[in-house]
Amino acid sequence: MICGSVGAMGNGVDLPLMTLLFGDLIDSFGQNQNNKDIVDVISKVCVKFVYLGLGTLGAAFLQVACWMITGERQAAARIRNMYLKSILRQDIGFFDVETNTGEVVGRMSGDTVLIQDAMGEKVGKFIQLIATFIGGFALAFAKGWLLTLVMLTSIPLLAMAGAAMAIIVTRASSQGQAAYAKAATVVEQTIGSIRTTSTELCFLLGCIIYERERSDKQVQKVHNIGVQIKHTTRILDWFRTENNVIRVIQQLCFGYLVWWEDDSRKRLYWWRCHQRTHHRRCVPCKLLLHTYFR
Repeated sequence: MICGSVGAMGNGVDLPLMTLLFGDLIDSFGQNQNNKDIVDVISKVCVKFVYLGLGTLGAAFLQVACWMITGERQAAARIRNMYLKSILRQDIGFFDVETNTGEVVGRMSGDTVLIQDAMGEKVGKFIQLIATFIGGFALAFAKGWLLTLVMLTSIPLLAMAGAAMAIIVTRASSQGQAAYAKAATVVEQTIGSIRTTSTELCFLLGCIIYERERSDKQVQKVHNIGVQIKHTTRILDWFRTENNVIRVIQQLCFGYLVWWEDDSRKRLYWWRCHQRTHHRRCVPCKLLLHTYFR
């Protein structure tokens, strides 16, 4: 777990570092246009990219390998054994009131897989994204704290969208697991009731068809829950990435920032940065730049 956490943090910091190196690469092109050593300067930056790529490869390998092994050991072996021991210690009345054999089997196979996926992939991804968030903002404040403050205005709305998505997905996953448990109960009861006598064959076939319909209803319920999750996550993803309200807030804050600056060169610099960031949506910015250079 420690090696996987270190690898995840290293894999998360690589994106801010790559952005920094990419800025150095652009500066190398811009500052050495009339210089004979432009190839050597750019080659040095490219070598840094190679080193960063090798480091990212090693960090990503540690992240995935270590956390996958941890998830397999904890979920597939330890948690299943503890769950089985806990079930075997229960009284016989527990299976009549609280649960039954089919639900126990479904829980052992379904819940442990979710735990394994969470520990094997989600935990490492969480540490990686936290490292990217902290490293990115640290680098941003070090390079340009004014633009960073402008971008911070969108964080509350993004946090609310992420929290809403987490709540909805958690509830839907719980409902899906409950429906799968009911379907497993129906299947277990059907298989346990099968008899091999030929005189009861017609009755047995009718029971199987009826139980299959019951099981299909639970599976269809899980399907509907999955469709709802997809629609909800797409809407919230759109809110987080393409929401015009967030962009309007950023535009207003950026306009106040430019108006607050007294130096015309600083104003032009901020306008250039804003034009590069929102070049498709900021036509007045382009017109202002053309007017200024005339």
